Amino acid sequence: MNILRFIHFVDNESEVPCDPAQHDCLVKIHSALDELQRQFRQNYIPAREVSIDQTMVKFKGRKFFRQFLPSKPIRFGFKLFTVAESHTGYICDFEVYTGRKGEAELNQTRNVVLRLMGPLEGKGYWLFTDNFYTSPELYFSLRERGIQACCTVRPNRKDLPKEIMDHKLPLVKNLQRGECTFRQKGELVALTWKDKKPVHLISTIPIGNRMDTATRKVKVDGAWQAKEFGCPMGIKLYNASMGGVDLANQRIASYKNISKLVLGI
Repeated sequence: MNILRFIHFVDNESEVPCDPAQHDCLVKIHSALDELQRQFRQNYIPAREVSIDQTMVKFKGRKFFRQFLPSKPIRFGFKLFTVAESHTGYICDFEVYTGRKGEAELNQTRNVVLRLMGPLEGKGYWLFTDNFYTSPELYFSLRERGIQACCTVRPNRKDLPKEIMDHKLPLVKNLQRGECTFRQKGELVALTWKDKKPVHLISTIPIGNRMDTATRKVKVDGAWQAKEFGCPMGIKLYNASMGGVDLANQRIASYKNISKLVLGI
């Protein structure tokens, strides 16, 4: 506990106290954060598929930018936007969320993605995110920077083809399980696939309207049986590559448990 009490990265006498209206609230730890980010980027070249998601760092003290996310295993703490390699969970970069700062949600998430993917521009990376970040505007911006993406999308996002996104319209309403409908604008493909419910996805990765199959369990004569349904390649690619940040969180949690056993902390 004494180590944690006395560890400092700046001179408290020379730094201006935190004021959310005027100052950077991470000023006391920026030197440490910057060094971590530099080491993450310098010491490993990630594979082509990377994903962006939110990470929580546990904290129950009093800070105005502390977050509460009920869907996360760590519900109270600091929220980080994290980019990680999809298949290993290696963290490539991160950004601490300290408040919206006057930006609308969609602009804020777009700008976060562009900042995090900045070091990977022009290198042929494929990005996967959930629908919190996804919009056609973001995808066109990423494509201009040499990054392709494939992610689920909220059907009410601007500039999406409404005829395949609105659940009340016949084209979507009449889809049977395993069926899919596509639209394309330039390099951007939008699709709606019927699983139990409609699933919406957009992609600039060159997968077109290719289909594969997915196995689902259905009840036949009172017994559950495995059955094959049609499934777009974009959905399968997304499911295989989206979990990088979750994998990173899982491995960080495992390391913490091992440290407690070995070091007794």
